[in-house]
Amino acid sequence: MSGALFVHFLALGTWLGCVAVEAVLEIAGAGELPTVARLHRWIDAFVEIPAFTAVVVSGLWMFDLDRFGGVYLAKILCGLAAVLVNVLCVGPVFARVRAVAAGDVTAARRHSRWIYVAFVAGMLPGFTALGLGLRMLGLV
Repeated sequence: MSGALFVHFLALGTWLGCVAVEAVLEIAGAGELPTVARLHRWIDAFVEIPAFTAVVVSGLWMFDLDRFGGVYLAKILCGLAAVLVNVLCVGPVFARVRAVAAGDVTAARRHSRWIYVAFVAGMLPGFTALGLGLRMLGLV
């Protein structure tokens, strides 16, 4: 296994674990919006954003123009779609904390809905990219 692939898998595992923790936090802590909002922001800032950034950087490190097409292209596009959804979700995560601090429960709940939509929207391309990558490696 190359160093780039090792870093990529490590970052993917960290990112996936982070998203799983956030999902549990959002579901189990639904009645504790201020706490959930603060914890989710801290997880994004110190774990999730660095993890998906490392996924992109390690993906670029492994990029092979000679293979660009077919399954490889589909994997790249699905992975980028998952990253894009996550990047777009960062705004509502941070905005929700500001809404909670301002006492605007309506805005905080609106931001929460966007976070839930992003979670669902990112799952399909994310797991598709993972499956295609594992298939390319001959692991599935």
